[in-house]
Amino acid sequence: MFPAPASGGVWERGNCQKAVRAFYDELADSLGIPQLRDVATHAWRATLNSEWADLGISAERRAAYFGHSVDVNRARYTDLTDVSEIARVLRSQDVHQDVSIAVTQDDSQ
Repeated sequence: MFPAPASGGVWERGNCQKAVRAFYDELADSLGIPQLRDVATHAWRATLNSEWADLGISAERRAAYFGHSVDVNRARYTDLTDVSEIARVLRSQDVHQDVSIAVTQDDSQ
């Protein structure tokens, strides 16, 4: 339907994957987040899909957008784990201090 930007010909699937991989690697370097080197597009799909579910976007609309059936989308790309309590605790405390105290206490036993 749309020609490849570099050649004007047919899109080659491998080129897209290589470009996305290069983009993640560039982000990893420029942002100092080495974990981005291990992330695949499925991680972003799952993240966005779960966030959109939390915002109330229907399962049907999310499945249509992300290109899977509602059942596949729910089973593989939706995480409805409630982490609000963990987020609240992390925002309210100096987590690094608490972790070092816990490690020190464990080491002394």
